[in-house]
Amino acid sequence: MIVRHKNDFSTYLSDWFNTLQMISLNLQTKRTLGTKPKPFHALGDNTYELCLMLFYLDAKMRRLEESSPKQMDLMSYSEACVFLKSVYIFFRILLDTVAAIIEYFYKENEKITLPPSFRKLISKQKAGQLPDELSRALNQSLSWFPDFKSRREDLVHHYQSFLILFQKDPRGKIALDHTYLNPSYVPNAETLGNIRDYVGFFLKSYQGLVDALLDLFDLKFRDWYGIIGGYQSRTETIMEGISAYALWWAARYGHYQHADLRISDEGCKT
Repeated sequence: MIVRHKNDFSTYLSDWFNTLQMISLNLQTKRTLGTKPKPFHALGDNTYELCLMLFYLDAKMRRLEESSPKQMDLMSYSEACVFLKSVYIFFRILLDTVAAIIEYFYKENEKITLPPSFRKLISKQKAGQLPDELSRALNQSLSWFPDFKSRREDLVHHYQSFLILFQKDPRGKIALDHTYLNPSYVPNAETLGNIRDYVGFFLKSYQGLVDALLDLFDLKFRDWYGIIGGYQSRTETIMEGISAYALWWAARYGHYQHADLRISDEGCKT
């Protein structure tokens, strides 16, 4: 599997760092940085770790989808539940990393203190306590983050675990939904939705957030660093294998679309 896209957050930040170094050396300014800020390194690591969880979740789900409830591989079922829970947790870590990157830029350039927590950042957005341009970039998160936040809190703070449900899709094939192991914990709880569809939805939402932030940083970098950029000048990133899973899943199951997104999924069952 190979995915090509210009809107890769880690690549964008690496290009910013390298451009800033060159500008600083040529103009002999003091804006140069000896090393990348810690959250920038964490973004790459956390993105890969999420992709790794998606890879294993996908593999275990395929084993289950090719079997039946009466003949399923019990080990694959157990491991799929663990990897699904891990995807939720690792995704939440990734969102906090994004918040820390936003905090860095606004503290460094506008002396505005923002929380390195995505939950607190969204709370400030709802309260009208963020700069207007940042508030607009985060606005689409209001439609999906509260539901995801609630589920993650159930897993981490309310001791919940997932139960995978075997259903039939419109074509009559096995589809996997999920619910809580103890659904009575949530009044009137039935199902949390088709796993592929829901995970795809929040990965699509994440990439939409990244798209909005890169557009914002294009504008702000001009004022902050004298760097003039735009979508056309961004580096196309080639992601292969496991590193491509987040974007592949966002496109395949979340229906994320972008004019310059290119996916070659040879060897992947769909």
